[in-house]
Amino acid sequence: MEYFRSPKVQATLTNILFVQALTLPDIGYRQGMHELLAPILQAVQFDALSQDSTPDAPAELAAICDSDWAEADAWALFRVIMSRISIWYEWRDEGPQTTFSPHTGALEIKPHVAPIVTVCGRIHNELVRSVDPELHGALQRGGVEPQIYGMYV
Repeated sequence: MEYFRSPKVQATLTNILFVQALTLPDIGYRQGMHELLAPILQAVQFDALSQDSTPDAPAELAAICDSDWAEADAWALFRVIMSRISIWYEWRDEGPQTTFSPHTGALEIKPHVAPIVTVCGRIHNELVRSVDPELHGALQRGGVEPQIYGMYV
């Protein structure tokens, strides 16, 4: 889209993603975040009102949709969305987890599993299997990892 080729739009996206990465250093920036932010920015800027072009707009609407604040509004909306889906972007190299069972005396070592892998595994093994067993079987036979498609469910 021509809109996203604009240097001003690209700079705005970069600025918002940079501020996001600074304010959430545990997550930072991850590939794909721009794909969530871009339509938010476009929608906010599309709906924005400038005082010059809409002098008759009600004061409340003009204040809420003020084009001078479109970048900040897009960032605020992006933050809310990211607060709900940050699990998809979190990554920590915590190493293996060791547990000891005092009852059996067994020491168990489990590798760290990223949250996205756990959620996608649940989607695959519980939801897809119960709704469409044939699809589940085909994915299993094909060796398709749940996180390949689970992020888009």
